[in-house]
Amino acid sequence: MALTQTTVQEAAFAPRSFKFLVEWQFQRANIFKNVEHVSGVVNVVNLINLKPRAHTTDIQKRIKDALKRHADVEATKVTIAVSNGTVTLTGSVESFDEMDRIEGAVWAAPGVTKVVDNLRITS
Repeated sequence: MALTQTTVQEAAFAPRSFKFLVEWQFQRANIFKNVEHVSGVVNVVNLINLKPRAHTTDIQKRIKDALKRHADVEATKVTIAVSNGTVTLTGSVESFDEMDRIEGAVWAAPGVTKVVDNLRITS
């Protein structure tokens, strides 16, 4: 969770404004719920926003671009499918090391929340 701005006014019963950028809706709801029950708080201005999620095509393109930059990874034998932040890898690689580099590139792409690795190692 990245704190972008927090404003708390000095007066005992003044409105409180919290401006955060969070990853998930449950975080937003929990912060608001916890702040509104603080003793002396009579009004909470909810400026908590969700961090924009990357689109499926953006995630897929970033992963493919990252794999192309690695000369030691044969990305043409790997299929990348993305759905709601979940990346599924299928195809074949030549070693565990290559598999690890591909997974690392996938996790480095913004918006990836889960990786399903269905890669096979072929000699």
